[in-house]
Amino acid sequence: MSEILKLGERLYAALGSSDGETLMELLHPDFRGDTTPGLPFDLGGVYEGRDAMMHDCWGVIGQHFDMHSEVEHLAATDDAIMAYGTYRGTAKSTGKPIAARFAHFWPVYGGRITGVHQTTDSAAWYTALEKDS
Repeated sequence: MSEILKLGERLYAALGSSDGETLMELLHPDFRGDTTPGLPFDLGGVYEGRDAMMHDCWGVIGQHFDMHSEVEHLAATDDAIMAYGTYRGTAKSTGKPIAARFAHFWPVYGGRITGVHQTTDSAAWYTALEKDS
């Protein structure tokens, strides 16, 4: 197994267990996150820096959703990790389930992850947040 693929496995394990210490180790300080436009809570857009991604994106997601990434396929090249799968969980405000497909592209440089390009089904996020009338 390649070192980059092992890095990807460590990344998703850390994300799944909310292991901030390991994430700080894996993510480059100049990390740049680019998330799907149109996500709820203004989550879609660009996050400059590892701390911004961890607090302003993933932290906000954790405030509103109990969710994890089910990775169906993980692959690596010499300088990137790619994954696709499904975000699964519930919206805290409604208790409704969420199942949103995703694709992630994580560039790697010098043994650290320098960013993520995330694509997901933003409509599924909103559906989980809709209150029944």
